[in-house]
Amino acid sequence: MQEKVKNCQLVDDDTIFELVLIALRSAEATPKQFILFDGFPRTLSQAQWLDKKLTISKVISVRTEDKEVEARLLKLGQSSETIQTNLKNWRNQ
Repeated sequence: MQEKVKNCQLVDDDTIFELVLIALRSAEATPKQFILFDGFPRTLSQAQWLDKKLTISKVISVRTEDKEVEARLLKLGQSSETIQTNLKNWRNQ
């Protein structure tokens, strides 16, 4: 997983699910808390999994133009080619 993150690649669903469950089971997580997921769920299958695990009361979706995403990621050191590849992969999933 570390190699994928280092190379700005998407992590598989099973790993994401495991990480979310760990966070939900943490001592800080209580039933009355609000939880804000940033970038999750990313796919329909992730949304369906999450819907089975939690009662979702509100959803906020923020869309950003590709050129804005690219400008921000270029500042973090990603190449334009990597960014375009990842954007294509995210759309396909």
